[in-house]
Amino acid sequence: MSWSLQITNGDLSYGTNGLNTATGSSKLVQDLTCCILEPMGTDELHPEFGSLIEGGIDPNGNVQPSLIGGPNDQTSATFIQAEIQRICTNHQRRQIQRNQNDLAVYGTSTLTASEILLEVSNIDLQPIETALMVGITLSVGNGQTTLSTLLTP
Repeated sequence: MSWSLQITNGDLSYGTNGLNTATGSSKLVQDLTCCILEPMGTDELHPEFGSLIEGGIDPNGNVQPSLIGGPNDQTSATFIQAEIQRICTNHQRRQIQRNQNDLAVYGTSTLTASEILLEVSNIDLQPIETALMVGITLSVGNGQTTLSTLLTP
C-alpha cells in the first residue's frame, strides 16, 4: 500500500495523531489534482510534471498563457480534455514503472487496486463565470471514482 500526506484546501491535513495520509483512490485523486493544478515547468527536476491549463512552460521552454478566463470555445475545451488525458496517461506510465520496480525489489506490488488508474471514463467541463469546474470519472482497479476540481484564473 502506498500513501501521501493528505492535502485539504491546499494545506497539509493534521489530525489527532499527527499528519493525515491519503491512501487508495483518495491518493490517486489527490495526485492527479496536484498535477492538474501545478503549472508545468515549475519543478526543475520534473519539467514535464504539471499542466498547461493554467499556463506554464512547455517541454520546449515556451511560456504558455492560462486558458482559464479566456474564450469558452471548443478549442479550449479540446485542449483541456487532451491535457487531462496526457496527465492521466503519464500517471499510468509512472504506475507501471513503479509496479515493475516493486516486483523486482520486493517481489510484490505496493500499489493497491483502488489507486491503480485503468482509464479515464469521462471528462466533464462546466464553466462557472470565469472559472471552470472539471469533473473526471476514473476507472480504478476496484471500480470507479470521481475527481472534481475548480480551475480559476
